[in-house]
Amino acid sequence: MMEKTESSGSVAPTSPSKAEYTTSKLRDMIIDGTIPAGSPLQERTLCTILNTSRTPVREAIHTLENEGLVVTYRGKGAFVTTITQNDLIRLYDVREYLEGLAANRAARFISESNLKKLKEICSMMKKAIEMDDLKKFYHHDIKFHTALVHSAGNELLTRIYDNEILPQTRRITNLSQREIVPVNHSYNAHLKTVEYIEQQDAENAELTLRKHIRESKQLHFKQFIDQVQ
Repeated sequence: MMEKTESSGSVAPTSPSKAEYTTSKLRDMIIDGTIPAGSPLQERTLCTILNTSRTPVREAIHTLENEGLVVTYRGKGAFVTTITQNDLIRLYDVREYLEGLAANRAARFISESNLKKLKEICSMMKKAIEMDDLKKFYHHDIKFHTALVHSAGNELLTRIYDNEILPQTRRITNLSQREIVPVNHSYNAHLKTVEYIEQQDAENAELTLRKHIRESKQLHFKQFIDQVQ
């Protein structure tokens, strides 16, 4: 059995733009499945693919390890993490509470500009459904949940969501099969949440979004099971 190591943490810094670009590209390659779960991350190969040196690659691996997308084993190197049924359940359990809190706070504290942004994203989701563009719909879905959390006015909540929850949510969403019926139901849940937020009805905004997250968990779990059978 491979022994998991602690992150070294002693990575030499590079220019923020180069390190951030490398991290973003590698993150996207893991999330969209270009680099499949369980794949080894060989620095020399990544340097060639990403057209960069080893230092930003090492920084990227270190960052993505903190996000749960990469794991490092002593004597074996870094690998893309796999997603288990328990991983999915744990993620959506936490999402339900965190995003429910965000909806509650948004109903009490959201700014006019952030409310307008949520409405605009809902409009884009509706257009994506009308165009039968499910990839675009799920892109806007991720934007909606991120914007909602950011509108809650809690920096700690935002940081946890961006660094811990969002990368894994994007990855699971990308791995799931997409069906038009759940998409319509999902859109209605988003729209209803925004309506409650605009009415400053914190309780129903939270309950509606939490119910939506639970239903999403059930859908993704079923699709996850179907794919591994």
